[in-house]
Order: sequence, then structure tokens, then C-alpha cells
Amino acid sequence: MKTQEQIDEQIRLLEEARPGVRPFSVFGDDNLAQVDAMITVLEEGLDEGDVWN
Repeated sequence: MKTQEQIDEQIRLLEEARPGVRPFSVFGDDNLAQVDAMITVLEEGLDEGDVWN
């Protein structure tokens, strides 16, 4: 289990990287939505069961 400090650092890194992410992949996938989803999972402490339900 990660500490809150580690989680906060990961959120900070994702937020810093977000402006450099291509909005869409060559397949049309929304890359920014995926980054936002990763941030939400970390901020809300979600687990696999929360994501898939």
C-alpha cells in the first residue's frame, strides 16, 4: 500500500504530464480522459472493484 505522500506525488506527476499528452490516440481513444481517470482513482482511493462496478 502506498503512503499518502507517494499518492500525492503520483497525482502531481500526472497533472504535470497532462498538458503534454496527445488528446487522442491513433485509434481515437481519449488519452486525456484516461489520465483524468488515473488521477480520480488516486484521489478517491478507488480499487479494481470500484472501477469495474
